[in-house]
Amino acid sequence: FVIATGGQRTDQIAREKWSSFDRDAKTFRLIDAKGKGGVRREHLVPLSERALEILGEVELINGCYEWPWTTRGKKPIATSSPVHAVVDWLDSKNGKLDGVQIPHFTPRDLRRTCAQLMQHHGVEDRLSDLLQSHGQIGVVGQHYRNNSDAYLPEKRKALAEFDAILEKILAKSVD
Repeated sequence: FVIATGGQRTDQIAREKWSSFDRDAKTFRLIDAKGKGGVRREHLVPLSERALEILGEVELINGCYEWPWTTRGKKPIATSSPVHAVVDWLDSKNGKLDGVQIPHFTPRDLRRTCAQLMQHHGVEDRLSDLLQSHGQIGVVGQHYRNNSDAYLPEKRKALAEFDAILEKILAKSVD
């Protein structure tokens, strides 16, 4: 899901409740609390068909709970859980590709890889930054251009371009 949404922050995704997702609008809302003083701001993220499919699969498992990303339904998963899941996966038989061990990586590496793929394939840096919530800095960004809904068309464009890149990569791995 992190990859399907263009590299959103794993910890932010993990803590969101089902109520943050709007399937009709194909969006979900994250709360960013980063930078000096942990200023909280809303980040509206578009959802691709791929992300909506994943969400549908998760709903079959955890739709009865308050959070999509939970193990027992009492709270969202710990942010260390995805890291441990990757380590366990790498230690399994699936952790090798053509007999070669896949190098260790973390969820943060997924975010960076998504950004690098967008850069490598010509997605405009500003659009990539908007999609990943690399915020507008300074007084103008904080006080005047802080309506997350206003950036949604540009974020959708960035996600569509990224999803096309992802589709090409996945098609190659199927061959």
